[in-house]
Amino acid sequence: MIDDRALKILVTRLTPEKTVSLSFSHKFILDLLERRFNKSVFVDYFFFPEYKKFISLKNNKFQGAVSQKAGIDISLFDIIAVSNSFQLELFNLFHLISILKAPFKLKDRLKDEKVPLIIAGGVNTPSIAAVTGAPEGTEGMTDDGSSSLIDAIFMGEAETNLPAFIQTLLNNPDWKKNKYELLGKASQSIAGVYFPPAYIHRFERTGPDGENALAAILAADGKDSQLKPVRSSYIENIDTVHEFNGAIFDDSPNGATVPVEISRGCASMCSFCKEGYTQKPYREKSADEVVKICGRLRDKTGISRFNLYSYNFSDHSHIHEIVKGLAERSMEAEVKSQRADTALKTPKLLSYLQSIGSASPTFAIEGISGRLRSYLSKNLDQATINSFADSVFMTKPRQIKLFFIITGLENESDLAEFNDFFTRLVKNRKNFSPSTSIVISLMPLVPCQKTPLMFAPAPDGERVYKIIDKISKTAGGCEKTVVRSSIGRKLYEITAIMEYGGREITRCLYDLAINGGFVYYEDIDDKAYNRFIQSVKKAGFAFSKFYGEKDMKTVFNSDDREYGVTKIFLYKAWISAKNFKDMPRCLRNSADKCCGCGACCGETAVYKNAGAEKNDRDFNIKRDSGANKKRSVLSVFIGDKIDIPHGLISPLMNGSPFKILEDSISKLSLNPNSFYGKNYYLIECPEGSAKPSKMPDKNKKAAGGEALTLNNPAVNDYKSFDFLLEYNYIFARVNFDPRFFKPGDTGKSAATLFSRLNPKFKPAKFKSDCTYFKENRRASGAAGFTCLTNADGLKKRPAMPVILIDNETSAIYALFKLDKEILDIIAGAEILEYVKFYDYNVKDPQTICGKCGRVMSHTPETFKSFSSSECFVCGLLS
Repeated sequence: MIDDRALKILVTRLTPEKTVSLSFSHKFILDLLERRFNKSVFVDYFFFPEYKKFISLKNNKFQGAVSQKAGIDISLFDIIAVSNSFQLELFNLFHLISILKAPFKLKDRLKDEKVPLIIAGGVNTPSIAAVTGAPEGTEGMTDDGSSSLIDAIFMGEAETNLPAFIQTLLNNPDWKKNKYELLGKASQSIAGVYFPPAYIHRFERTGPDGENALAAILAADGKDSQLKPVRSSYIENIDTVHEFNGAIFDDSPNGATVPVEISRGCASMCSFCKEGYTQKPYREKSADEVVKICGRLRDKTGISRFNLYSYNFSDHSHIHEIVKGLAERSMEAEVKSQRADTALKTPKLLSYLQSIGSASPTFAIEGISGRLRSYLSKNLDQATINSFADSVFMTKPRQIKLFFIITGLENESDLAEFNDFFTRLVKNRKNFSPSTSIVISLMPLVPCQKTPLMFAPAPDGERVYKIIDKISKTAGGCEKTVVRSSIGRKLYEITAIMEYGGREITRCLYDLAINGGFVYYEDIDDKAYNRFIQSVKKAGFAFSKFYGEKDMKTVFNSDDREYGVTKIFLYKAWISAKNFKDMPRCLRNSADKCCGCGACCGETAVYKNAGAEKNDRDFNIKRDSGANKKRSVLSVFIGDKIDIPHGLISPLMNGSPFKILEDSISKLSLNPNSFYGKNYYLIECPEGSAKPSKMPDKNKKAAGGEALTLNNPAVNDYKSFDFLLEYNYIFARVNFDPRFFKPGDTGKSAATLFSRLNPKFKPAKFKSDCTYFKENRRASGAAGFTCLTNADGLKKRPAMPVILIDNETSAIYALFKLDKEILDIIAGAEILEYVKFYDYNVKDPQTICGKCGRVMSHTPETFKSFSSSECFVCGLLS
């Protein structure tokens, strides 16, 4: 029950849920606010609809857009909190506002008490200026921010500024009456809150073509002659930050991990990297704290595998201590991207991680040659790259992934150096690990705001993609090698324009999204691309400045926002990159000189290297041989998008660590968003830790089964869920699609549907208490049911042989065949049982129910109320 007095916050992503399924920024925000404010706030999700759903909403005048968990109309929320990850999804912001039925302009939204606040955060806030201008109207030379699509931007780390802002609203019950004033004050009193109307962007016509270039950014109050940008928020001691309290799943629950942050920021000075410069300073969480957090989260979730979240996990000065601490407590570490040079220093660590399936070797090499790696400030010389190529296959990984950035500066010498490296790599694979596949990802360079390369000329798209094509043909022709481009040329060019352009191109985005009907779903056609390019040309986008080198006098659209690193330092780093010289990394011995980027203060200013090579030499973990591990099959009820199996299985394991080896048929063959309930799991765990569980006897055809414990060889030898594939019906509490089942007269609708699905069977309608529900703890009780079933006892299998209506609650239950036609008419189902219907065999009496004459049917488990001679339908209806 939602308290009407609670502040309603909708955490929103601008792409569909499946696109961000492995992300947890939205989950982090929801978890942070729920735990910080308890019942004072109600928090829910909204993901941008899939294409078909969006078109359906649009055709229905955007009626029916509801929140993920509670199903509340999203326009009824008080705050729409958008988590923005990259440029292109900002096109969908225009459609989100349309779905909300809200005005596009800030000044109109803030006047209306019924319109929710639209705020934005996320890693893309340095580059979000393109949606803070006027979506339509005059092409004047100033923009005062009053027509922004976003009411406020939250820069930096959400644990500080977002709760402070929410508390401000809770302290002011009448905040909706003065939203403009409230946001203005918040931008002055809360770190990292940017209010677009607080800054005026002034443009001027330049060049022979009269381009519309940003000339100055001024404070709207006019008090200061010198611009004072908003400084992003950050937390110095990350041992004290909010601890994420949830899990992330791959395609199946056996891929579940819990993300645990081990560091923030990045110690590198890569000239292209937005996150590397905007999330400084580099900070580490202590090893003891990381291990303690993992222990607490294992107890809560039942998951014993933890994603050690970091930009470069091996940068952590105590990473060996963390991994060993987890292993000693029967927990596992999972890691992601790593630097090639630190990988060379920690071979024993990587070997251990790969042996437990935790490290997919992913290496960001970036430049295809030493010259270009220096341009990108990777601090990777050729000797290091050669050593990497000579050693990366020693542990015989299943796959290695290599990331390269294509800058447009590549020449024949650079390409020749790449070919030498790739030839060396392939030769070593052949010698040491011929089965390993190589995946090469090529990413075209986008000069990002708040990085040294924002001063660089934008690359020529045509040249960039010619280089990508040349490398793809060279490397892609090699056996077991895949070469991919991270983005197509049209989307790349639009991204680069949106990165450099600011308020002057907001109307171009509006034109493409609203007038042109473009919705971002990872692709764009020629018509939409050409429309956008023509629109930015008409708006006077400063292409000459875009493709030219910038200097300290250049006014950037992000100059009114600061993320710690100063503009002077960024320009200094650009000069270094321009001369193909590396900037030194932050992670250093205390004797080394600080680069002076401006981001650090206090204790974060100096980090000492902890001796990665020595730590790796001393690193030793005795792996469990697996001799004491046994397998068991467990049945667990999974709720509607709420319960996770690990947290429910853990009590059955007495808290011992376990692994889910295979998932159940309901997740393998059905849509988990619509079908939930009973699931079977094959798990591996220490011998004796699991309570007895039931599994069908493979040697019996009729109903039955026996309690099988971990010491029973039958369980230990059971390798798969093949037995579930035999179960061809499901008994579930169902919600039918209203197109096939009209609400209101439930009895009549049920009879009509039964006759439609079972045309060759004579229906029988009667009332029963259905003793099955007395035995089943998940049912609402035995209030009496209206039953529809086939009365003729034919030796065939009806599509839906049983429909039950609970006479007290009007809940509907059905026994139905796993058939596409049937599944399409069911909007949602809580699975109660898997049921097997046999093929009738006149010579085999066990295929016939001795009580009713129907084809024999049974469930994987034995129910006390069922006799071995009766079918599931008899036991259900008795």
